[in-house]
Amino acid sequence: MISFSLGSVNYLALMIIAMAVATLIPRIIPLFAMRNIKITGYWENFFKLVPYGILGVLTFPKIFGATSSPISAIIGGAVALGLSLFKIKMVYIIIISVVVVFIVELFLPSVTGTTS
Repeated sequence: MISFSLGSVNYLALMIIAMAVATLIPRIIPLFAMRNIKITGYWENFFKLVPYGILGVLTFPKIFGATSSPISAIIGGAVALGLSLFKIKMVYIIIISVVVVFIVELFLPSVTGTTS
């Protein structure tokens, strides 16, 4: 790691402090700026669902690369989606989906007719 020093000023430390301030400002300003603003029910629900939407967008493409076969990934994703429609707890959805993918992976060569 390269660290440039000019007297007692350590530029690496200054960069870290500057980056911390630069990332902190956009997080703090909305906290104070929106303190007195009332949000309607529609927008409140929208903002509550945004993290789930982002998580889904980031997670969904990785489902297909997590297994050795796209067939088992599709089946595991379908099981997870189906279970989520019944509003089952997330931990149970994950455990059941992983077990289903594992079982499908065990029997997949015999189903597709290929040998490993």
